[in-house]
Amino acid sequence: MIALIFAFSTVGLLLSGLSVLRGRSQAFLGGTVLLATPFFVEQGTSQYADVPLAFFFLATIVLLCLHDAGTRQPGLLALAGLMAGFAAWTKNEGLLFLGAIVLARVVILARHEGWSSCRRQMVPMLLAALPVLLVIAYFKVRVAPAGDLFSSPANLWRKILDPARYWATVQWYAKELLRFGHWLLIPGTVLLVGYYFMVGREVGSKYEAGIRTSFLVLGLTLAGYFAVYVITPYDIHWHLRSSLNRLFLQVWPSAIFLFFLAVRTPEQALAG
Repeated sequence: MIALIFAFSTVGLLLSGLSVLRGRSQAFLGGTVLLATPFFVEQGTSQYADVPLAFFFLATIVLLCLHDAGTRQPGLLALAGLMAGFAAWTKNEGLLFLGAIVLARVVILARHEGWSSCRRQMVPMLLAALPVLLVIAYFKVRVAPAGDLFSSPANLWRKILDPARYWATVQWYAKELLRFGHWLLIPGTVLLVGYYFMVGREVGSKYEAGIRTSFLVLGLTLAGYFAVYVITPYDIHWHLRSSLNRLFLQVWPSAIFLFFLAVRTPEQALAG
């Protein structure tokens, strides 16, 4: 039941977020792409934690976009911080996402709105995430066993300086982009690229700030995943083969949301 709730809540959140911000046509298109992704349905029914994590990623990004495009209510920022905190509690990848949210938000706000606005917006987000972070800290210190990622500093530096590990990870990232989702004929990533060239991007969108921030967040998150693969204590090819598709799944609903937030609606494309 928990797996079912998170899977369908992710679809519902994608639909509702796009419906509020871009209208029904974009919402139905985005929801259709997610539901038509076989791997999303497979992982939802398999009760993996990656779908709940994808839900919290998406919730954080939707709330930030709603804040940036609307009345800029501090409550939306607090909810975004809480969702990012829940993501951090769900899996270790969520901690990376939370760090990416904070870094991206600070960079974008400081550059475009100044440090005063940056402080004003970051405070409710961090305060909302703080209770969850305290629970995580207690769990890591008192309950969880020591991790093996940084267990051997000597091997760590050897891996960081090994170009072959970077090349192997780049190759797997490229291959996974083309085959992600277990689509029958044409990968969903390729379909979205084709659709983009058909309808084009909406110029002068009022959601530009939220889109920039969110794409930076996803980019930093994927870059963090990349770094972990480079220093993994396991066989790098086995690790990539067994987990990269699930890591891509974590950001897939958010990527769909941002894609349909940025491109023109079918009505706009038909009107020229």
